Amino acid sequence: MTPDEPQEEPENPEQHKLELVVREDLAGGVWANFVASNQSPHEITLDFCRADPLVPGRMILVARVSFSPVLLAQLHDLLGRAWQTWSTQQFADMPETPASDMGPGPGEVDDEQGTEGGDDPAPGQE
Repeated sequence: MTPDEPQEEPENPEQHKLELVVREDLAGGVWANFVASNQSPHEITLDFCRADPLVPGRMILVARVSFSPVLLAQLHDLLGRAWQTWSTQQFADMPETPASDMGPGPGEVDDEQGTEGGDDPAPGQE
């Protein structure tokens, strides 16, 4: 193949091999337990934060990531697949509980006790 000839594209996009290079100072990652988002017509910004254990209500920014709406759609699909895989694995061995064993749902009346489900009585008002 000469430099002037067009390169053939692989038929399957997964045939592209990507090498992820992680700098040593980023290899440990960061911990976040809160995320906030801001958006404009052209970009989305996610602020990943962790709660400051010494100051209630205070968040410490650990990473800010800005990206295009196209990447947002890809991220949405990726997170959906990751959630499906995780939840399937998490709950695969959990025995199913029949709905009748779970008690009344919100707004349903428990025939035996005559109380609505979903609302726990206040302490001392049982």
